[in-house]
Amino acid sequence: RDDPAQRRAMRERLDGRYPAQTDAAIEPAFAVGDAVSVRVFNPPGHTRVPRYIRGKAGTVQRFYGVHVFEDVGYGDVPPEQPIYSVRFEAAELWGDAVDGRGAVYLDLWESHIEPTGQANQQD
Repeated sequence: RDDPAQRRAMRERLDGRYPAQTDAAIEPAFAVGDAVSVRVFNPPGHTRVPRYIRGKAGTVQRFYGVHVFEDVGYGDVPPEQPIYSVRFEAAELWGDAVDGRGAVYLDLWESHIEPTGQANQQD
């Protein structure tokens, strides 16, 4: 059953326990409207970047601030990074099999993207 008081109490317990957003003074490398590509990489550990999006081009739609980088085994990357919402056109992801009207939005850490045209293979 839905218990608003219990939900509120749980939220209060969790708030501040693991602050995802930080006050780190890191300037974002990308701005809304920038064309970016997702890096092609295959880390030994977990990553939040789906394979189908690697190497694909999109457009930055939103900057969410600087957050704790949660992927492990990704290599030598900063522990705190900017996060962006990136829009990928359906045709970019699935080619001519789509009607051209759809899009996918993914939230990506800065180390997962680069300016379009600079995609490279990483371990």
